[in-house]
Amino acid sequence: MQIAVAHMAEGEEARARNARFHRPRRRFNEGRDFCHRHGYVVLDRAAFRLLDMRQVLPQAPELALLAQDVGMPLITEYLCRSGDHPTYFDTPKINNNALDRRNAYQQTMERLGFEPLFADLPASNNWDFERESFEQTARILAGRGFPSRTILCANDRVAFGVLGAMHQAGKKIGFAPDCDFRVAGHDNQRLSAYTCPPLTTVSQDSEEMGRVALRMLFDRIGNGETSVDGRNERVLLNAELVLRQSA
Repeated sequence: MQIAVAHMAEGEEARARNARFHRPRRRFNEGRDFCHRHGYVVLDRAAFRLLDMRQVLPQAPELALLAQDVGMPLITEYLCRSGDHPTYFDTPKINNNALDRRNAYQQTMERLGFEPLFADLPASNNWDFERESFEQTARILAGRGFPSRTILCANDRVAFGVLGAMHQAGKKIGFAPDCDFRVAGHDNQRLSAYTCPPLTTVSQDSEEMGRVALRMLFDRIGNGETSVDGRNERVLLNAELVLRQSA
């Protein structure tokens, strides 16, 4: 049997799985159609979303892959050591991952003995992270400004919008003495190496995430488990700090 893992493939033939959509239903449907065309088996929508690893499934909390439990503390500690304490720029609360990363940042700051700092953002459920963060950064810069000169973004897509708005406002980004802000992200998306300046971020081992997710899923299938029984299997995955010119 072949199992499709969304957002893990390379090349033109896998365009349907790699394409970004702002609505989870469209992303699932596109991936399902690709699987049917190329002879893959789609287990069901819940399994597909697990393998896509965009969020921890409410239906299966025991299948949690906790890369953010390592990555967010890692970059928070680095930023605290190397300059101003970071202000956290959140992502819209559209999945459990958003809350997990925010909590990981807050817990790390408190463990280090520092006050957590948060950008003043309105509630939103907008999947267009780049536009949302661009507009909110422009609003904050035109108003009271950020609580500190270091901005830690919940993910790289948020950081792209922050970088764009700061550039448009004439702000210099980086760690040199004449820079106005430092900006960091999380996930090490491909574009992060080519922003201006290149984005400091955290890299997660996507291949290992896929292997672990499949093992956990097949263990459940092999044991004949079809419902959630309250157990919580938590897997802590490694993360790596990627230092570039933005922070």
